[in-house]
This record gives sequence, structure tokens and C-alpha cells, in this order.
Amino acid sequence: MIIPCLISALPVDIIVQSVARTGQLLVIEEGSAYGGIGAELIAQVVERTEQKIKARRIAAHPVPIPSVKSLEHTVLPDKERILDEIKLHFT
Repeated sequence: MIIPCLISALPVDIIVQSVARTGQLLVIEEGSAYGGIGAELIAQVVERTEQKIKARRIAAHPVPIPSVKSLEHTVLPDKERILDEIKLHFT
């Protein structure tokens, strides 16, 4: 698990090294999948690696993120959804 703390100057080289070993990349983000940082990260990794990789994004559902905390929890990815996606696509 790599958790980038910077959006500018993403630590892509570290992620590329990990993907080279596993052939897999799972990006989890709280924002929208469309045009999100996860899309940029996957694009940069694919551009820098020669091997075929399996990549997947898990992001907020494609609706505006609510400001009410209880509704926000239904839109953002949670533990159950993340585990379900991993089981479905990476096992």
C-alpha cells in the first residue's frame, strides 16, 4: 500500500516499481473517478511500464458529494465496497 501525500509531483516511480512486481494497481480515492487523481496516476504508471497491468479505480459514486455526513458515507467508497471490488477484480 502506497499512500501519496503529494498531488503535485506524485511519487510515480515508487508505484511503478510496485506494479512491476505485482502487475496490479488499485487506486482508491474519495473524489470523482472522472478526471480524478486516480485516472492521472494510472495513466502515468501505464506510460512508464512496458508490461501489461491490471488497473482499477474505486472512487465516489458518480453524483455530487453531499455535505451531510450521513449521505456522504453512502457516496464515498467504504471498506465493504473496497473489499468487494478487490475480490471481484483481483482474486
